[in-house]
Amino acid sequence: MGRGMWTKLKGFLGLGTVGAGVGALFGAGWIAISGLVTGAFSPDAVLNAAVVYGSFGFFTTAGLSLVLANARSKASLDDISVVWAALIGAAAGAAFPLIINIVMLQSLLPLRLITGFLPIMATLGLFGGALTAGMITVAKHQHLELDAGSEAELLEE
Repeated sequence: MGRGMWTKLKGFLGLGTVGAGVGALFGAGWIAISGLVTGAFSPDAVLNAAVVYGSFGFFTTAGLSLVLANARSKASLDDISVVWAALIGAAAGAAFPLIINIVMLQSLLPLRLITGFLPIMATLGLFGGALTAGMITVAKHQHLELDAGSEAELLEE
């Protein structure tokens, strides 16, 4: 495996792992808080939410890393717009429930059922967009810190 491919694979798995952690915390926290507020707290529901949202976070951010790597292969991290990345993340997040249902049911849902998914799609779209914008912002900040550290080492020599 070439060095460029290894770098992309590490980025894919790294972003996917961070997305899984953030997704699991978000989902478990959301279900735990709503369960405590309504008096219907269930540890099983919290665990299930952590698994589902963790999976969503992994696949969304890992898939996003592939999209960014291929769509912007000649661009540097500094060239990637946070807004553009957030829009891609929001679209992926909003499409997630429909894709899962199509895969599980092996057919396209009727329009009347899809409209019932609109609140879920909106929530996951916002989550995907915010997660993506945050990840790109953190990556750019980390990239700047690494560059500053390299320059400081060069100055010390």
